[in-house]
Amino acid sequence: MFKADRALTLDGELRAQPDAGGRGSLVDIAASKIAIVGAGQDSSDLRADGYLVVDAGSLTRFGAGSLLVGGTRTGNVRGLQVDVAASDVVLRNTAATALSGPEVILAAANAVSIESGSVLRADGRASGDEANLVLKPQVAAVWSDNNTPNDTSDDHIVTPSRDWGALVRVSSGQAVRALRENVDTTVGGQVRIGAGALLQGGEALLLDATNNTEMAAGAQLSGKALSVAASRIGIGGGSGGLVLDADALAQLSRAQSLTLHSYGSLDFYRSLDMRGLAQVVFDAAALRGHGADTVQVQASHLTLQNTGASLGAAGTGGGRLALSADELVLGVGDKTMSGFDQVLLSASRRIAGEGTGGLDAGTSALTLRTPVLQGLSGADQALRTQGPLVLQQDAPLDAQEMAALGRASLGARLSLSGQGVTVALPVLALGGSIAVDAGTGNLTLAESGRLHAGGLEKVFFDAARYVDAGQISLATQGGLIDLAPGSLLDLSPHPRGGDAGRLTVDASAGGRVHFGGTLKAQADAGGNGGNFVLAIDRLDDFGALARTLNDSGFSRSRQFRVRQGDLAIAGTTRVADFEVITDRGVISVDGTARVEANAAYGGSIRLVGGAGLTMQPGAVLAAHATDAIDGLGSSRIDLEAVDGQLHLAGGTLDLSGGEGGKLRLRAQRTAGNDGLNVTALNAAVQGARSSVLEGVRRHASADGTVESVAPQAIAEAHAFAGNTGILARLGGNAAAYTLAAGIEITSPGDLTLGRDWNLFDSFGAAHREGTLTLRAGGNLNIEAI
Repeated sequence: MFKADRALTLDGELRAQPDAGGRGSLVDIAASKIAIVGAGQDSSDLRADGYLVVDAGSLTRFGAGSLLVGGTRTGNVRGLQVDVAASDVVLRNTAATALSGPEVILAAANAVSIESGSVLRADGRASGDEANLVLKPQVAAVWSDNNTPNDTSDDHIVTPSRDWGALVRVSSGQAVRALRENVDTTVGGQVRIGAGALLQGGEALLLDATNNTEMAAGAQLSGKALSVAASRIGIGGGSGGLVLDADALAQLSRAQSLTLHSYGSLDFYRSLDMRGLAQVVFDAAALRGHGADTVQVQASHLTLQNTGASLGAAGTGGGRLALSADELVLGVGDKTMSGFDQVLLSASRRIAGEGTGGLDAGTSALTLRTPVLQGLSGADQALRTQGPLVLQQDAPLDAQEMAALGRASLGARLSLSGQGVTVALPVLALGGSIAVDAGTGNLTLAESGRLHAGGLEKVFFDAARYVDAGQISLATQGGLIDLAPGSLLDLSPHPRGGDAGRLTVDASAGGRVHFGGTLKAQADAGGNGGNFVLAIDRLDDFGALARTLNDSGFSRSRQFRVRQGDLAIAGTTRVADFEVITDRGVISVDGTARVEANAAYGGSIRLVGGAGLTMQPGAVLAAHATDAIDGLGSSRIDLEAVDGQLHLAGGTLDLSGGEGGKLRLRAQRTAGNDGLNVTALNAAVQGARSSVLEGVRRHASADGTVESVAPQAIAEAHAFAGNTGILARLGGNAAAYTLAAGIEITSPGDLTLGRDWNLFDSFGAAHREGTLTLRAGGNLNIEAI
């Protein structure tokens, strides 16, 4: 490292050649202003302006494996940290005195200027693995230790860091990135390339300006991997940042790989044909349209990402954006599209989500056209639009290629949302999650639509391990969820191991559901079956849905939440954990109903009728513990009428197996606290070791504290549970039950428990079977110690 103020003469030779595979020597030159001047060039104006003037030929002949002019480098976990010391760096030379080396980096806070006719060239063999350049912020973050200097857990940033600057890199080695944080695009950060200047990047050319990048007419750029950055980038128009006209675009298109990196937006005024490049990356917070024409972007491999840019104003256009590639990758960071009425993303092989990020198309109608939408392993990507979202399949892939893509999607999370969503292609996120939200519109899974979130096998050396299937979520607010014949929701595990996944369907805001397609959640090899959750206003044919779920393998758990109407449970249901809640309706267990909740250590059945619950003769609710080795386990059946009547006209409640099950019936107490809203208890009870009939009373807290109503609640609970005449008056099988008192304390706002409440002291062993519920419309505060 060299630091100088007025002069630096390097007439010697650096002998520091690395061994095979090693990293070459790093030479850093730091000063407040640096000018690299070729022989025969006048530098008097630069010297007068305070520049440290270094001979270009001497720098080239010195033989550095990597040369940094304008700062110093130190090790960093993310690469090499660059501490920029120079405000300005100027290159003034000719082809005869070209500045060259395996890697040359020019860095400044204000401006890097490659003057007219100057030449910067990557030359020689790069050695070692190149590392990303981590720019140390111009203004460091201000931290507070919260007056606890020995405890770093509560340290926080008072003022965030700020960074700006300019950097030019040519290299015979691989491309690297300039990593900045909290970029300020209003200060410094200028890269200026004069007329006739020549930048020969060799393998990689990087131009990174946080403000403006200016390329004069006749400037020549080249490099296999070319990356250009500015505060904004205009394709064919606009002002400020970097404006790419036809000549500049023609130069850029001669690279093999091109990255357009904007610290704000990419603004499109014209179409862009980059099909001759192997890879194109758009790195920006926003893609914005200007005008009413169609903007077409064509590339072989196209990536959309945002590695740290800030979102600005929306685009002003109203045209159509069509991004077309063989492979299109939705990369890291949150990205938006605006100024387009329609957006088309098409890829002839696949569209893939990579890393964590999202794409928001604003109000545009968004269409994806590709053989498959795939989340790459570990990806977490969201596709959003306030307009309609359509996923179209243009050509199917063969089974072998689909299987390979599926294996590469382990643990991916994909979220798709629009005002109306149509899925007509395969979506892959094996062992991960797929969420589709149609807003207030319809959600259609067409005949060619496939959502794959099943399990898979991973082999580590000679040992196979099995990843459980993931989750699929479907939602609409008032629309129709339509699974067309031929469509598929796949939550099945691998045939040789693992558990099936979870399907969640939410149509609770007036929506409807049509299960016309195929559901797969069957588990083999000792695994658990699938989990099913449905929230809906009304469910008219429970029996038909139960048959579908039985056949599809959803045997681990099923949860139904019916928001508005009544529900009639009919037919056969086979699942280990079964729950039905109606918010405002009556649950009727039909005489043909048979619910079999079997599990090794006890199944579970819970029915909660918001307006009452009835059970007809012939109905069977059976929850069994099936452990045949030790005879362990305890099943459970809970039946509750939140309001209205509990009416068990007949049927069987079977809790046999294991150590015997637990049965609990709940209903509201009467106004006089001397009865409860039960009109019949004629269901036969089998195999229960505990049968409780619980009368519940609500106590509203006027001041938002538990203590204000607890004494009355305790006294009334004792009076109710100790009333031996209540069971006698009910008749039927009432004698088989233990009477208990339930207490529910509510508040429309916050509810606070301000001191310890020892429930044994309040109720003792005699009345311990009751349930205490604390319910708050706001926060529930437990402040007792």
